[in-house]
Amino acid sequence: MPSASSVPSQQWPRTRSPTKFATSIRSRASASAPTIRGPRRNAAPSASLASRKCAFAKAAGRYEALVRTFTDTGMRLGEVLSLRPEDFDGETLQVRRTAHEGRILEGTKTDHGEEDAGRVVPVPATLAWMLEAQINLNGPDCALIFTTPRGRLWRERTFYRDVWKPTQEASGLDVRPHECRHSYVTHLRAAGVNDGDLAEIAGHRVETMLARYTHSVGTSFPAVQSIIG
Repeated sequence: MPSASSVPSQQWPRTRSPTKFATSIRSRASASAPTIRGPRRNAAPSASLASRKCAFAKAAGRYEALVRTFTDTGMRLGEVLSLRPEDFDGETLQVRRTAHEGRILEGTKTDHGEEDAGRVVPVPATLAWMLEAQINLNGPDCALIFTTPRGRLWRERTFYRDVWKPTQEASGLDVRPHECRHSYVTHLRAAGVNDGDLAEIAGHRVETMLARYTHSVGTSFPAVQSIIG
């Protein structure tokens, strides 16, 4: 894999105008974001719990976009670390590969790289703006969206040591990446997102409980972007 260029250590440019795609998404009615620990199936989204999610991501400092990708997309650790700029189209992320111990493998935990494998995950407006900013900061020669300060692929151990543990300590929240995934699914199910669509977005196996509720109808992406954003 080609090495990626170093990610500049900068805070996000808060005064930057939103892009057209972010503006169009933000015009939709906004609900709360996923919680650190998801509500019950019929529980109403809580603004205070949504604030905890935002506070946790902000505590990551210059890694805010990286941490927010977990809270706002429900993706697995290896899927996030292996993201490339071409996987992001402004509104969605293509999930096609997995990073593990310094290597990138084609396919995900559930599709194993079969032909036409992978899935599409909708991205809420705030995260979309952060991803665009991150890609622009990285420069055209960077092979990954998220890299170590030396421009390399994160290994799980160094990711937890340099990104996740400091974020836990700064926020005072004992959150694991996979808990963000569970909260994402729980929150969207509680908000009424189509179970078939949610199963595809989250990358569940067809035989799992969510996939058996109904067939995917492909109509929930705007709802996901509004709920998470």
